[in-house]
Amino acid sequence: LDDTRLISQLEVARMAQQVTEAELRQASQQAFFDERSNASLALIKGRLEQHAEEVAYVEGLLDRVEIRAPRGGLAIFDNVNDWTGRPVAMGERILLVANPDAVELEISLPVADAIALERGADVQLFLNIAPQAPVPASLHYASYQAHLTPTSVLAYRLLARFEPQQQPLRIGLKGTAKVYGQRTILAVHLLRRPFAALRQVLGW
Repeated sequence: LDDTRLISQLEVARMAQQVTEAELRQASQQAFFDERSNASLALIKGRLEQHAEEVAYVEGLLDRVEIRAPRGGLAIFDNVNDWTGRPVAMGERILLVANPDAVELEISLPVADAIALERGADVQLFLNIAPQAPVPASLHYASYQAHLTPTSVLAYRLLARFEPQQQPLRIGLKGTAKVYGQRTILAVHLLRRPFAALRQVLGW
């Protein structure tokens, strides 16, 4: 984060602390010859403690200016220029840190195409850059509630892991995924959508 204001604030606080320390030394020397100077020592010591606390406070803020990720990886964000000069709100996500050696497959399953899925179900990924070579994976997570995707489609979020022997894919690749559910009768599967639309129209 921008530390310009904090650095200036720290310099002012340290300068005030040094000035107060000099005043304390001078008052301490005068106290040997003038007992009336003892009254001002407590006041100067109080100001010195206040400046010291201010210096420690600003130094603590500066320590938090540089945000460190809990683990190493690739920083993923749309455009670095989007954050130039922009204030950051509390809890706002700045970027994602991804491990390139632990890539997962994220699938958006539209509500209209939702089927009964089990953990470990087979998944085939057809990448846009190589649709002729499907990549095998296995399902390990399916969200309970549907959410709107960036394309304004109500869909469930699925996560699948690639086979251990599969070479890690580059982060950000897109394609089409085929998820295998339970076996069913072909006629039931083909007529599922028409029946669902008919129920909405007739209010069954």
